[in-house]
Amino acid sequence: MALLALGVGTLKLKDRFLAQHPEKFVAAGREALDRKDYSAARDNLLHAAALSHPDAPLDVLIGDALNGLASKDPDNVAAARGMWEQALTVDPLNEQAMQRLTQFWRDQLELHPRPSDRAQAASNLQKAAEKLMHADPSNHFAQVNDAEATVEMMLDGMQMDAQVSQDAEDLLLKLAADDPADAEIPYYAARGYYWQAQQASRFDDSTSQAANTARAEKIMDDAVKIQPANAAMHYRYGKLLLYIAAGKMANAQEKEKPPQ
Repeated sequence: MALLALGVGTLKLKDRFLAQHPEKFVAAGREALDRKDYSAARDNLLHAAALSHPDAPLDVLIGDALNGLASKDPDNVAAARGMWEQALTVDPLNEQAMQRLTQFWRDQLELHPRPSDRAQAASNLQKAAEKLMHADPSNHFAQVNDAEATVEMMLDGMQMDAQVSQDAEDLLLKLAADDPADAEIPYYAARGYYWQAQQASRFDDSTSQAANTARAEKIMDDAVKIQPANAAMHYRYGKLLLYIAAGKMANAQEKEKPPQ
């Protein structure tokens, strides 16, 4: 009986502790996030978490604060991802956590230069985007990242179904009209078409090669005309032209080789 009484007393103390309203710490954390004081945001939000039952939106905010501290300590990147994943453990339908994880893998895709690392990041990006699309089929951000991941996996040799790639490229062109400032959308569509040009070159299909190369250039040229002051768009157009120039040089060198 004494043990039972002790257990009941412990539960009452815990409930009293949790009854301390964490809202003021959540509010302080949000305000700190707004002014980009990520250390203060983390401290306030972690205090709120200590006073709360499992709370997916709070986990998302803690992840945001940790992500903001990544420049001070890179380990915070993994910690932020862990909090967003924890939010989905608490609430598997939390779209904010899905959105953050989709953005996380999109950022990872940009950070990794090696094809093997990019391919893995693209695969994780597609899984995250598909989960978000399942929760919200009309989510523009999810659709864009799912299509871009498909093209990236094709570029890295993981996805070789030409029709799947073509569908992704066509979808990206439609989505670009909804968000003309996002340079990644037309860029990935153009990269997909240029990949088709490279495949045609391997089979000595000069007509298809020329048509797909011209299509790739036109996509970025049109995007730049729509967004002439968009520096990211000019950067992506230049990057595409570098890929095309490198491809032409490689083809010329191949033709100069003496027959075996």
